[in-house]
Amino acid sequence: MNKKFVLGVGAQKAGTSWLYKQVSHHPGFQKGWTKEYHIWDVREVSALRSGKRKLRNSLSPKRFDMYLMEKFPSRYFAHFKHLLSSEHSLACDISPSYCALSPETLLRIKQGMARNQIEFKCLFIMRDPVDRCLSAFNMIRNRRNGREIVSMSPDEDMAFMQYVKSEHAKIRTEYELTLAALKTSLTPEDYRILIYEEMFTTAHLDALQAYLGFSFSKKFASEKVFANEYNTSISQQAKAFCRKHFTPTYDAVARDFPQVKTLWAH
Repeated sequence: MNKKFVLGVGAQKAGTSWLYKQVSHHPGFQKGWTKEYHIWDVREVSALRSGKRKLRNSLSPKRFDMYLMEKFPSRYFAHFKHLLSSEHSLACDISPSYCALSPETLLRIKQGMARNQIEFKCLFIMRDPVDRCLSAFNMIRNRRNGREIVSMSPDEDMAFMQYVKSEHAKIRTEYELTLAALKTSLTPEDYRILIYEEMFTTAHLDALQAYLGFSFSKKFASEKVFANEYNTSISQQAKAFCRKHFTPTYDAVARDFPQVKTLWAH
């Protein structure tokens, strides 16, 4: 197949913007409505259903089309079939909260693309859970908008620990659940798992390019996007709380990817 679709399933704050930048520099890239469609997560994940689109807010062609995709998933596949109408084309939906999708939904997306003669590729990037939570927490505190809400209390430690215990942090950080869903629904050829802390090395960049079937822009290949962290005064005690909270995730990932024992500082 010459038509190719890349599904990015997270993790949030683990290089998905960098991934989108690489895909978008492909000469055959077909730009859709957005990097993150958020169709399947708001349909399926209870913590994200508040993000469902409403008709009264969907007056523009983009918003109306995405509203219809959410209501009628067949429109999602029709959208990408239309985008990939040329012989050599590439499109993507890189929505980090897709990490919470069920095996059934992942398989449904793959099969929907196959019915439209579109090759399916799936990528999941994991980052040290404490660092991911710190980065997400600081992003949310600074933006003060979006699907996730954190306390704006001046006590940053308390606010951070509340975020760590939240459903939003849970669905984005319990990588073992995403790994299980991918293994259950897809074949090993359908997806690749990346470790954020090592993926910018030459060997791992080469392996990723080989899997996707195209070369990255030399100008941007090793350049991290949105890599700068916000200022934070989170204490070591609060970080240790986060580390303990996600101990099952650290242990589960280390069984399959022992390199994280040294790559992940926490």
